[in-house]
Amino acid sequence: MTKYFFNVRTRLGYAADFEGMDLIDLRAAVTEAQQSALELAADMLVRGVPLDGEQFEISDDVGTHLMTVRWIDAVEFEDVYLP
Repeated sequence: MTKYFFNVRTRLGYAADFEGMDLIDLRAAVTEAQQSALELAADMLVRGVPLDGEQFEISDDVGTHLMTVRWIDAVEFEDVYLP
């Protein structure tokens, strides 16, 4: 198991994850980030808050940046027909 950290970057600043999560590999870390991003993005949209660059920056236990997961990418928008 490897410890992955899910740091959050928004237009307002940066919040470091000091706890991290033990996961089997980077793929599992990305899946975790995508699921969390979907929940957080959905909450923002329900409250009428626009998504504006929020993202998880996944890093390892030595601080190496491994992957970025943008919250907006976790949300699937379907084409809407407007008459």
